[in-house]
Amino acid sequence: MRTILSLVAAATLALPAAAAAHGGALLGAAEAGPYRLRVMAAAVREPGRPAALDVTTYVQDRVSGRPIEDARVSVVVEVDGAARRHGGERIGNGYEAVVAVPDATDPARYAVRVAVRGREGAAALRIAAAPRARAPTAAIAVSALLAILALAWVWRRRRARAG
Repeated sequence: MRTILSLVAAATLALPAAAAAHGGALLGAAEAGPYRLRVMAAAVREPGRPAALDVTTYVQDRVSGRPIEDARVSVVVEVDGAARRHGGERIGNGYEAVVAVPDATDPARYAVRVAVRGREGAAALRIAAAPRARAPTAAIAVSALLAILALAWVWRRRRARAG
């Protein structure tokens, strides 16, 4: 019994590392042509290797919902104005493409295009990059300056009352 529990514990600890590379954040989902497409992305960070984006595309029949297992999937990730194309490889019930990117911390910052071709027909899905949030450095600087001025004003008033 202890051996079985040890094996289950070891498998449970190993699974998150293996599963983390597939799936990830949902970038987009749509019905396109004869398919339902769902595109997810996760950051891939391995010591000594460049950052990459693991784009997993799940392709289902639009009517029945059954997974399509014999499609050809192509993924294009737009990085700094350049298109990085990668063919999706069948893995589990989806198609995986690992694409090198300069920074994988926010998968939604890249525009992704997915093209699917199978017996049922062809389809494509384009997912726009999410707008990048601007760092509020100016607002923080102005707020800090106002706080310093308010403190200086309070300090001067207290000194004036004391003296």
